[in-house]
Amino acid sequence: MAAGGRVVRQVLIVVAASVLALGGALAPDRAPVVRAASDGLQLTTAATYTIVPARHVVHVALVVTARNNKPNVTAGGIVTKYFYEGARLAIQSEARNVRAIAGGARLTATTKPADGYAILEVRFRGSLFYHESTTIQVGFDLPGGAPRSASDIRVGTAFATFVAWAFGDSGSVRVVVPAGFDAETTGSTVTKTTSGGATNFRAAAIADVGDWYLVVNADRQSALTNDRIDLTGGEHIVVRAWPEDATWRKEVGDLLTRGLPLLVDEIGLNWPLAGDLPVIEVHTPLLEGYAGQFIPSEQRIEIGEDLDDHTIIHEASHAWFNGALFDARWIDEGLADTYAVRTLDSLGLPDDRKPGPVSPTDKAAVRLADWVHPGRITDTATEAREQYGYDASQAVITLLVADVGPDGMRRVFEAAQTHQIAYVGAGTPETVSGDNDWRRFLDLLDELGHSTAADELFRQWVVDGTQTQSLDDRVTARAAYADLVGVSAGWKVPFFVRQPMSDWDFATAETRIADARTFIDRKVEIEAGAGLLQLTPSADLQDAYEDARDSLDNANRMADNEIALSSEPRAPS
Repeated sequence: MAAGGRVVRQVLIVVAASVLALGGALAPDRAPVVRAASDGLQLTTAATYTIVPARHVVHVALVVTARNNKPNVTAGGIVTKYFYEGARLAIQSEARNVRAIAGGARLTATTKPADGYAILEVRFRGSLFYHESTTIQVGFDLPGGAPRSASDIRVGTAFATFVAWAFGDSGSVRVVVPAGFDAETTGSTVTKTTSGGATNFRAAAIADVGDWYLVVNADRQSALTNDRIDLTGGEHIVVRAWPEDATWRKEVGDLLTRGLPLLVDEIGLNWPLAGDLPVIEVHTPLLEGYAGQFIPSEQRIEIGEDLDDHTIIHEASHAWFNGALFDARWIDEGLADTYAVRTLDSLGLPDDRKPGPVSPTDKAAVRLADWVHPGRITDTATEAREQYGYDASQAVITLLVADVGPDGMRRVFEAAQTHQIAYVGAGTPETVSGDNDWRRFLDLLDELGHSTAADELFRQWVVDGTQTQSLDDRVTARAAYADLVGVSAGWKVPFFVRQPMSDWDFATAETRIADARTFIDRKVEIEAGAGLLQLTPSADLQDAYEDARDSLDNANRMADNEIALSSEPRAPS
């Protein structure tokens, strides 16, 4: 699953289609003049969309066959003949260079804007009477919008996207994608074929023109830029931008060059990726509601064309925060947001991407432990839940970093990377199996980060009612554990006790803590007896206790021996 960036507002695609007739009637002077009803003119169309990267346009060639199906009317010996002088079609509002011809002659064609589309009006060469047909050819261009423009159309040497419509009452659509591009579509059903390297999408006999649409996306990876960034910390980045977007190419490259070393210092871990990390420019709507995404399985970053410093650093931080360091989405996204803000502040680029006003009682609220990736954002409820998840995660992580401090967080990250146990004993800390979920994250914050706020923050934002009981059990066990540490006078708690604490098996932990407490009482007794006899307790006893993994049996046997030794009668000196 991809690690995502912030939510961006969705853009709805609206496809408009209409057929209007221009007509009248021929009759004797005494007959009323009757305009032809619009449903009497049948327009059958065949549209071909061709992506032309060299011109940065999608060219549309439209063959329109118009047929007059409005019968003549005879009444009182008077024959009224209905005719049409032209037709209107709904076409894309972006259409430019519109022209129409019939039989080699240029026809009068005008457009005027409407709500979400343009009305194309074409005048026939002559009046069209009942059962007569005429064929006209209409051509126009859909120009690609500049990067970050309001237009949804892009046509470049590396990427193209647009929405194809059908026209008239019925018809067909063909889309031609030039050789070298990989193309996919969403929307209505089409057949896909290749010919001469070009890709063709076809839909024939489209009856419901008003509901038919096709979103076409075509990319040519080989045409993207390849700007390599090799930093001294071992970071190898390749910025892959649309050749036409020099601004994105430069700003992304410059920010990563300056920001990555600072990000590495903030996190305190070495750059975790081997090989190159491509950072690829993507049309923002293709990110399905997000500003960017890191794809761990492919080790690449995709960032929308909408330049945003926070998103760029946020996605770069997912090199660490991607499910590998911690297995919880809210932790990854909260850390990515928080460390993006910290890095940009260090660069002198204050980041205003602070979490919005958010509360665990919000309508869209979700317990952060249950906040999962929806796959894509398709409705307002999902968008609101995602926005809440990002805001709440950043709010919680920001408070934790402020509480623990940068150095404390670096200790937490290092321990998480090596799967070090949070409850440290004597010698080299042991490693533990399993994922670094929110429970282990909390343990690391408390034990290595010495947090004073984490427990309450987790209760308030992270866990649900069923998980609160485990937090209550944890409080009781940790109090007993802290008491054991306090009376141990420097002797480290053995793995025998620390393991169930790490595993959140608090019933077992409390039993073992009691056993360890009994041993410590015996150790105090031994020390007291040894002091009276001016003897030193065996150092092996401490080692036996601190090294205990499966039981305290060996340590207790040694304690028995020590007690027996200290109670033996001794000759006066």
